[in-house]
Amino acid sequence: MSEERNKDEMKYLYNVELSPKELLHLGLIISHWGCLEHEIFHQTLMTFDEPDVRAGKLPNAMDNLRFFEVLNLWEERVVKKATDTFKDVLSKQLERIRHYYEFRNAIAHGMWTWDTSDLKKISSVRIRKINIVTTHFTAEDLQDFSMTVAEINFKIRYPGGVDDLAKAMGEKGSHISRTGMAFLTGNAILGDLLPDGSLSSKPNALKDDDPE
Repeated sequence: MSEERNKDEMKYLYNVELSPKELLHLGLIISHWGCLEHEIFHQTLMTFDEPDVRAGKLPNAMDNLRFFEVLNLWEERVVKKATDTFKDVLSKQLERIRHYYEFRNAIAHGMWTWDTSDLKKISSVRIRKINIVTTHFTAEDLQDFSMTVAEINFKIRYPGGVDDLAKAMGEKGSHISRTGMAFLTGNAILGDLLPDGSLSSKPNALKDDDPE
């Protein structure tokens, strides 16, 4: 992916003026939201007959060009057909996804700026048709948002909670996390995967998916 660079050439980089905490949670939000969209697409795809999938005989929404169209199909083919207990959980997550969708768009498509009146607040500015849309965040807002999207990700996969998780783990069998594999193989990425200053401690090689 990297382009060829002249090592002797001076590079001038644009500074978005975001704090490490802001950047951390912005990255987490984008990462979690990507996982969320993929999971919803996959669950929806699994509701179609395999011959139709292989033949490409799917609704246009499954071209996956507009997430909201896939989300509407997920509601019809997954949420509404779930058992009562699961339906309640999934319906709540659907409501939350729709609520947070525009906030995610502000993060993914906006230009970041700030104002001298409140340095703790950052703003995403974007253009929609003839309107200027500005959305404000604090670092705490971004942290809450990242945790919320992570929780939604868990609940759309395991609407039955930890019982669902345990069942899935049992069906999948043993699994080694990325951190565990780096530890076992001595890969240099281990230093980036572990919390700062924890290289001296022994990492847990086996992934623990227990949300506690």
